[in-house]
Amino acid sequence: MQTIEVAGGNLYALAAQYLQDATQWIRIAIQNGLTDPELNAATLPAGSTVFRITSYVSKFAPVTAPNGAELTTSNGNAVYAPEPSSLTANPIGVFVLEIPDTNPKATGGVPPQ
Repeated sequence: MQTIEVAGGNLYALAAQYLQDATQWIRIAIQNGLTDPELNAATLPAGSTVFRITSYVSKFAPVTAPNGAELTTSNGNAVYAPEPSSLTANPIGVFVLEIPDTNPKATGGVPPQ
């Protein structure tokens, strides 16, 4: 068994990556006391950490000096910075998950054919 840290995502992708079978997401869920395959702040288990991350949205504006002049680089290009309204704070859950060992006989809740 190994322990990993992830910020968001889903158990399907983790099962595909670590167990080579996305249908085995339920094994990771059971191992970690989860019921929802989506990993976000709303599904964060007790004892995990929630960080507030500031992420940028692609809204940029020219930077101006206090006198109103547009700032430029030494080669004459305008200097741009994110507009304050384009910054967003989103809660991001950081999950510490135990990943069970690969089991070729496990079916992940799908009955064997």
